[in-house]
Amino acid sequence: MAVKKTNTEKLTTEEITQLNELRTKTSELTFQRGQIGIAEDNLKRQLNQLAEQFNELYKSENELSKSLFEKYGKGEINLEEGVFVKSKE
Repeated sequence: MAVKKTNTEKLTTEEITQLNELRTKTSELTFQRGQIGIAEDNLKRQLNQLAEQFNELYKSENELSKSLFEKYGKGEINLEEGVFVKSKE
């Protein structure tokens, strides 16, 4: 069998070190970007949960407001004194 010769040159130790450092830094940055992406996804999920909670709160507030209007009529509530003040109409 004939042995094929290739055109190769040996890299210097410094070049190999530089290339390995670049590879390591690239891996670290890629990992950090992934971590940020995961954190970003978690924040989006939390924002969606908060939006749902605000929607539920708004719904509860509207239901209570409607109930109080039906019970007391038009007016204002003074929470400090715990009283309902009817409108003058």
